[in-house]
Amino acid sequence: MFKKLWALMLAVAMLLTCVVPMAAFAEESAITASADAVGTVKSAFSDVAESPYISEINLLNAISVLAGDPGGTFRPTDTISRAEMAAIIVRISGMEASVAAGETEFEDVPSSHWASGYIKIASSLDVINGDGNGKFRPDDDVTYNEAVKMLVCVLGYGVKAVEVGPWPTGYLVTADDLKLNDEVLVQTGKASRETVAKLVANSLDIDYLEKVGFGDKDRWVATAGKTLLSEKLKVTKVEDIVTESSLTSTVGTGALRNHEVKINDIRYYVGETDIAKYVGYPVVAYAKLDKSVDKEVSTIVYYELDTENVAYIEIDGDDIHSATSSVINVFESEESAKTKKYQIAPGALKIVNNVGNMGYDLSLLDPNNRGNNVIGEVIMIDKDEDDVVETIFVSVTQTYVVSSLRKANNGFYILAYDLDGDSSNDRLPATGKFDLEDITLKLTIEKDGKEIPYTDIQEYNVISYTTDGNNIHKLVVSDETVTGKVEKILTTTGKIVVEGNEYEYADVLPQSKKGNVGDALTLHLDQFGKVAYTTKDSSSVADDYAYMIGLGQDGLGTINANEWQIKVYTKEDGAQVLSFADNVSFINNGVTNSNNSGNPYNEQTLATGLTSYGLLSSGVAVPQVVKFATNSEGKVTAIETAVTIPSSVVQQHRQTNRLQYSEETFMMVMVLSSMHI
Repeated sequence: MFKKLWALMLAVAMLLTCVVPMAAFAEESAITASADAVGTVKSAFSDVAESPYISEINLLNAISVLAGDPGGTFRPTDTISRAEMAAIIVRISGMEASVAAGETEFEDVPSSHWASGYIKIASSLDVINGDGNGKFRPDDDVTYNEAVKMLVCVLGYGVKAVEVGPWPTGYLVTADDLKLNDEVLVQTGKASRETVAKLVANSLDIDYLEKVGFGDKDRWVATAGKTLLSEKLKVTKVEDIVTESSLTSTVGTGALRNHEVKINDIRYYVGETDIAKYVGYPVVAYAKLDKSVDKEVSTIVYYELDTENVAYIEIDGDDIHSATSSVINVFESEESAKTKKYQIAPGALKIVNNVGNMGYDLSLLDPNNRGNNVIGEVIMIDKDEDDVVETIFVSVTQTYVVSSLRKANNGFYILAYDLDGDSSNDRLPATGKFDLEDITLKLTIEKDGKEIPYTDIQEYNVISYTTDGNNIHKLVVSDETVTGKVEKILTTTGKIVVEGNEYEYADVLPQSKKGNVGDALTLHLDQFGKVAYTTKDSSSVADDYAYMIGLGQDGLGTINANEWQIKVYTKEDGAQVLSFADNVSFINNGVTNSNNSGNPYNEQTLATGLTSYGLLSSGVAVPQVVKFATNSEGKVTAIETAVTIPSSVVQQHRQTNRLQYSEETFMMVMVLSSMHI
């Protein structure tokens, strides 16, 4: 479904956030985040998804300022203690390495206290002091005003705050001038842990004051770009476009090593992040130099997609109405025929299947120009929010349904069922094999967002195959299936109804595999949830048939009352009387609604359908073999007439019952004998 993701939507920012958690609040251990698949929330904590400050919480965790509990929670709305605040003050002051447990001047902070080292340093900085009575009160909660004062002092603006006004006004006004409380939901009482995280994160980008000179000539000065983040924590903030990874670059194939990425033209190690997936995207990244690893190349410890300065337009390929090399028209919704026009900027960056391809013809996105290709997700970046797209990402896939997987000399290839109508199995790759000993091969196999070994690929798995045409190959495997009887085939919309749910046919699905109403099918779905293939449920083959013995309204003896009903015999359920659903499809010799332009019959036209398909003649039921389908309420949604009973079914019944019947009388005898009538 079409959706536009505008800037400043925090949910999007968090959806695509990558976190590497580090040091903890107090003595608590850090929480390690897993490298989840793209599209999942990458947070170090299990309880911050609803926090308005989730980004700030994750950032501070990644750069060793704070963390949560050993159980993986942060408790964002809980209060924060003076001891925990002391630890934060010391860390953002760049003095973590100097922390050592020991005696303090406070009688309620023994050397054994987990925060004794932090409290000793924080009090020496004159940022957080005792109560004047020899106590520090380490477990007391910090108020919002106190948290603001502490951070104003850490930034060197304490003297100016006192000049502005008395406590707490001077500090609050100074914080406002510095934008320390920017986008903070101001509190008047105790500060929550998430609010402190927001305040601390804001403080990291503020140019701090340093005292220079001596005696009467001392003064406090700020140097542009000299922040707690860059100077005290030694973290570099980078705001630019990811231009290259080991797989690709914005202009073609990438030449970096697997653990490297370039932002603009500067090389970084990716660390534990998945930033390499976002070549072409504008990001806000945080990097730290670890000289024990490399004396020149920094490692990315945290990043987000930049949603503040750009707009993202994310669409499904099916939502594209038309496309040329310079314009893409997109349906505004599934329910509307209205379209929205996006102009493609001259020289726009195009990345196709994760590879920079400036020569890609965008007119191939037009539904009439795709051939056998499937256009999956399309993401456009509009830097100025003027409906002119500067960057476009296209996922072009081909669909395969696995027949068998073949191993071949340290590699493998896949034989697939025919989807292109040439009566022969398809092959992946088209020639040769995936050579696992080829060091230039970039092969990724994923299922449910996680990488899997090729040996996990099974028959009837649906594969969405993406390649750059050379050495980059990606196989997205789906084993999702739906099994049940076909209730409807909606020919006008290209959908099938099974077990009350609608499923869209994939464009590649052969006509012969679309099934008929009443068939017991297994639908094999691709990664987009579309039906790429079907197989028949052989276990129910003998139960697909019924014998219609009567029709009527308001009781089977009346033809001209209200509700229509049908009486059928089936081997499974014997004799039963069923009502019709609001809309009923008819099939004759495999053709759905051949006399009604593909529209199901309703209660006003049902008699016409029953007559047209030979079930009713001059108001009298015509007994015959049929197939029928019902919905979850047990009402008939479709009937197939002119049904031919396969000889295999006849033989199955004869062998089961040790009886010999002619095919003409087979169905009735089969039904009656199964009922012992």
